[in-house]
Amino acid sequence: MSTRRGIGLRVRNAMEGHLEHAKEEGRPEAPGGQNPPRGALLDYYPPAGVTGPVTLDIVSGAGKVIRSYSSEDPALTPDPALDPDAYNQVCQQHPEATDCGLPLYWPAPQARLSARAGMHRFEWDMRYQPIGERNVAEEGDVAATGAVPHRSVHGPFAPWAPPGRYTVRPTVAGRRPRRTRTWGLDLTHPGAPGTVVWDRSSENRYADPGRPLLVPDAPGRDVLQQSPDGKGIYLAGAGASPTGEHPFLARFNLDTKKSDVLFQSVGSVAVTTTARQKWKRV
Repeated sequence: MSTRRGIGLRVRNAMEGHLEHAKEEGRPEAPGGQNPPRGALLDYYPPAGVTGPVTLDIVSGAGKVIRSYSSEDPALTPDPALDPDAYNQVCQQHPEATDCGLPLYWPAPQARLSARAGMHRFEWDMRYQPIGERNVAEEGDVAATGAVPHRSVHGPFAPWAPPGRYTVRPTVAGRRPRRTRTWGLDLTHPGAPGTVVWDRSSENRYADPGRPLLVPDAPGRDVLQQSPDGKGIYLAGAGASPTGEHPFLARFNLDTKKSDVLFQSVGSVAVTTTARQKWKRV
């Protein structure tokens, strides 16, 4: 507004300066978006009736376990991020305890495996096993650098894992179920949820549905080879059985999730065009 000619007066909300200062400090009352997770997200599904611990091993391409998590790993109780009122009482009795030197809106919820039945999501920070013994009750405060309200974690205690191929190996009550799950996505509807195409034990070779056949598209990228009606794809597999391997070629219907075997070898031969004279049509 203008009080008189040549003099301007800005009317500000009483909270405006406070919010600007809060934003600079990263306090939660300042509006802001969420950063993505820091690592790789792992989904796992413990079955009902589990009485033992659940563990997750991260295995390198060389077959070496580089990181292990367990549902019995030590953790702060109560969790300062999930129950700050209860943890504040811990801080009053033990001011030197973990995360007690800063407001409790800074710490992120602790990453813990759950052994309860159902779907769970866990985050691997993509680092090797921490070096040395960890005492969760004496870890100090979260680092100020890069701190985000309700998302701040303690500094790393191990180096990064290099780029490569890793296998997540779960153990449930001492058993190691190995399953592979294949999802189908409709790229014409990016927001549509995916559908499970196959969910099977990766150790059961007899039930292996085969691998999809790929063909190059106009730009030279490999894409799924579809049936003429556009409703199916083609699969080629080893055809493992009690009598040996019998390679096959099948057409898989994307709607019904059923396969029709088109050709199958009567002997153990490679799935090639030159081997078709040794195949029998099913």
